[in-house]
Amino acid sequence: MNEKPDYIIEEELIEKELAADFKGMAATVGTASARKQCMVNVAIFSAVAVCFFIEIFHALFGAPDYVGKAALAIAIFLISVKLGYYLHNAVKFNHYTFWVFASLESRLLEIKKQLDECRQRLDMPDKEEAQDPS
Repeated sequence: MNEKPDYIIEEELIEKELAADFKGMAATVGTASARKQCMVNVAIFSAVAVCFFIEIFHALFGAPDYVGKAALAIAIFLISVKLGYYLHNAVKFNHYTFWVFASLESRLLEIKKQLDECRQRLDMPDKEEAQDPS
């Protein structure tokens, strides 16, 4: 006697499915790639700092002028590489976000369609009773 109607059971299953899908997606965001990005950032920052240090103090060590200019050129190149890497990661993240929102939208449209079908099934007996006054 305590059985739930099919449409309620179906909605509960859909909610559980959505929660499981979202938890799985959220768990994969930013774990290994964040560590990798941090390591790349540290490596590039360290190399740029060393290049700037060489450029500033090359005269104290008796190195020719071209060493300082080369170190400065390398530092600027590394900053450009870092900017490219940053843009690549931003595009990748935006693509992932777009994919998540697109899949959520399609899933919500499916749920809306199922809900409309359930409402139509629930409204049909009322319409039939209204047409049949016997």
